[in-house]
Amino acid sequence: MKICRYKINDSIYYGALIIKNDKKYINRLQNDIFSNNEIVKTNIYEEIDNILFLPPCEPTKIVCLAINYKGITNYSKDRPEPVTFLKSYNSLCIHGDPISIPFNDLNSWGEAELGIVIKKKITKTTSNKKSNILGYVLANDITTQNIYNRDHHLARSKSSDRYCPISKYIDTSFNPKDQQIEFFHNETLLRSGKISDMIMSIDKILTFISSWMTIYPGDIILTGSPPRVQDRIYIKEGDVLTCKCEGLDDLENNIDSK
Repeated sequence: MKICRYKINDSIYYGALIIKNDKKYINRLQNDIFSNNEIVKTNIYEEIDNILFLPPCEPTKIVCLAINYKGITNYSKDRPEPVTFLKSYNSLCIHGDPISIPFNDLNSWGEAELGIVIKKKITKTTSNKKSNILGYVLANDITTQNIYNRDHHLARSKSSDRYCPISKYIDTSFNPKDQQIEFFHNETLLRSGKISDMIMSIDKILTFISSWMTIYPGDIILTGSPPRVQDRIYIKEGDVLTCKCEGLDDLENNIDSK
């Protein structure tokens, strides 16, 4: 199932993508997708042109990993764990939303990542943590170089408005295994790798994060970007950033001047 969140007539609902007679519709859902109950469809169908897509969830936080793929810059077998940092809710946007970089004097770039969306609360005592996943999205971890050569995993670098585009649908049937994940800057392939090349697997990521941080329904976990296949290209006005992963819809955003 591909689940979205949308607005129509000043009301907000969850819905599921369906195709009828070769046309796409959104089937309104009856209940909160993060409740313990089974997701129930209604008999209400919305035409896509009549709705406004919103980010498909409202996370309390976006937890991000870095240096979690074999062959990535700064990777070392001696590292006991990936780098972990946060993005804030205001950084969230979806496929197709224009992105503005507010720092003209600093370099910025994007990275494709697989995102995990959590359905049920996970703590260090939660058993079978992977069963608490709702589904998966593609994400673009946009970053701006920080000043004074400090650690760039800081609020301004990672949490500016729209610095975390994600898919407009949460895919509940996606099964991450050996799929290829790629990042394109305009039409140039910059990053490429397989999900199976993650250093810390999804099970281990959930165990690692929940050992010191409670993960709540709707929270998103970005699992890291695959390695570069050529040198980084910095973002400029008019660029198109595209994230791809086999089995998931492409994530594409334009860089705007506004």
